[in-house]
Amino acid sequence: RGAFTAVACDDGNEVLFDTTSSVERFVVTDRAPNCGVACDTQREGVLYIPAGQGGSPRLLNLKTGANEALQLQPEYPNVAALSPDRTTLAIGAIFNEGEVTLVDARTMKQRANMPNHRGIVRAIAWNTDGSRIASTASDDTVRIWHVEHESEILTAWRGNCTDIAFDASDALWLACADGQLRVLRAR
Repeated sequence: RGAFTAVACDDGNEVLFDTTSSVERFVVTDRAPNCGVACDTQREGVLYIPAGQGGSPRLLNLKTGANEALQLQPEYPNVAALSPDRTTLAIGAIFNEGEVTLVDARTMKQRANMPNHRGIVRAIAWNTDGSRIASTASDDTVRIWHVEHESEILTAWRGNCTDIAFDASDALWLACADGQLRVLRAR
């Protein structure tokens, strides 16, 4: 909710800074390098920490600093994003067959699994009303998912993208490995 800024470091650690004072508050270890940063949950003051391959996903209590290890699918969560209504986490995983998993943001129980990627999921983004998710993976695709139907709508882009985001008008922005920034707009 904007109280902390998360920074992923090359050594696999993640540092969380107080947004107001810029003071370092937490260092999260035991994460794979190139793993996505912490993600808010529906629980007040609790962040979801993806861990990547070999790491241990967990919940971090921002008041106490306590870590709660999680045993949930997907087994190797790499990135996560919270839905606009704060009820669902979309988690991207590391597998030969990459997948996007929907998890209840309060209970952390799996709701759906969408396994169409053919590589490591690098980034996930929700559109403004939470009806769609975009994901990009090392299979050089950007896929759009229908949340209610728990299925892929289309492969929106073929190319190596490192990050994605929907803007306020639901245009999808792609940060591509060729150094180009591309925008996909629905017609």
